[in-house]
Amino acid sequence: MKRVQITETELRLAAELLLRRGEWGVGREEFHRHFGGDRRGRAVMAELRKRGILPVVVAESPAGDECYRVAKTEEEFQSFRRSLLSRIQELHEAVRGLDNAWAYWKAHRAPCFRQPDLFGEVPGGGGR
Repeated sequence: MKRVQITETELRLAAELLLRRGEWGVGREEFHRHFGGDRRGRAVMAELRKRGILPVVVAESPAGDECYRVAKTEEEFQSFRRSLLSRIQELHEAVRGLDNAWAYWKAHRAPCFRQPDLFGEVPGGGGR
């Protein structure tokens, strides 16, 4: 996967835009215009967080749209932090499942279902 390179100038522009907007935040659509695409805009926001430049959160604007803004309260910051940790946990589980599926696939060349299919035989018998 190609890693997007974010320049110092882009980070400064994004920080300035966020600080100017303050409480209202900046909609994703506007970041699309400033940075040439939604993916790049998201990458810039992520880089602001990774480098510890600003505590940027994803929030809902007064108009009901998703926007980026600097966290206003400890509660808003902690809530966004918990959502990131939850996603990290989900990714760890996905990687673990992928590893297990790959090992099973290499050994059996079949999907690994945890239960027998509806009409299949149950190992060790079953029935009455």
